[in-house]
Amino acid sequence: ASVGMNMDGTSLGFPIMIMFTAQMANFELSSATQFEIAILAMVCSLGTAPVPNAGLVFLTMLYHAAKIPDNAQSLGFALINTVDWLIDRVETAQNVTSDSFLCGILSHYYGTGNSGALSCFMKNLGKPGDTKDTQIQL
Repeated sequence: ASVGMNMDGTSLGFPIMIMFTAQMANFELSSATQFEIAILAMVCSLGTAPVPNAGLVFLTMLYHAAKIPDNAQSLGFALINTVDWLIDRVETAQNVTSDSFLCGILSHYYGTGNSGALSCFMKNLGKPGDTKDTQIQL
């Protein structure tokens, strides 16, 4: 199983969904609650599986953290779920873009020859096709 560690799109989408539901229900969120939701969304995005609609599981937890009334939660969840297939594509595009930037930065920092970002860890492994025993020395 793989987990995405750089899920910017997901962490940006959660607070927007919570604010949408709160505004739809005419429920006011304090600045402290908004900040709490932003931090929780960032932490939740680290554990979100990189599959479609996986983030909707965390939406319920964020609703409870924001203390949004139950009737507004159900209506907000239903409305968000109907358009989540489109929202997911935007979030995925953001995740791919940020991952690409990160790869570019690492490639620039570590050089762009045949080596790559992991070359400092793999310098003693030998070349592909070598049959001699190699040891990794850190």
